[in-house]
Amino acid sequence: MAIEAAPAEQEGGTRTAKGGGMQPGQIFEDKYRIEREIGRGSFGIVYLAQEIESLGWRAIKVLLPWTRSVPSLKHRLRREAKLTSLLKSPHAVRVHETGET
Repeated sequence: MAIEAAPAEQEGGTRTAKGGGMQPGQIFEDKYRIEREIGRGSFGIVYLAQEIESLGWRAIKVLLPWTRSVPSLKHRLRREAKLTSLLKSPHAVRVHETGET
């Protein structure tokens, strides 16, 4: 899921990808350059990335490998992305795309 990063996430911070995840400078899906890790949870890791073509900042949520083996989780996360994309508020993130790799 690629979402627009909030301005506060674009500055400062030194957290980097850990645990075999993506590394700063890595290119993801030929579209995004990874800047740093900005969050980690039970299901995945969120990275701050810059879209190569538009230079816009995005947050990319990457699911942890174990989630692929749980069909109900896959359905739940797809639903979350779809419902989030319907939100139209300056206080909600904007979903740009979803997909599987």
